[in-house]
Amino acid sequence: MKLSYRGKQLDRIIGGFLEIPTTNGFAPFFTDKVYWDVRVNGNRMILEKKSFNKELIFSDRQKLLFEGGKIVELINT
Repeated sequence: MKLSYRGKQLDRIIGGFLEIPTTNGFAPFFTDKVYWDVRVNGNRMILEKKSFNKELIFSDRQKLLFEGGKIVELINT
């Protein structure tokens, strides 16, 4: 995984899993073609899964709530 910053703020996490079809169903495959856009707003961080390959489209979105610098809640949206 690679972390990308804009100034001192985390902006993007590069690297993630794709579900690859196999004879037994799907298997996770780690790749750098997947990244997470990171947006911080106060005590909330929103992560959106995206791909450098425009043929891959994701609907994964996570929302993290912070208190005192620690994650206190994960909301799947």
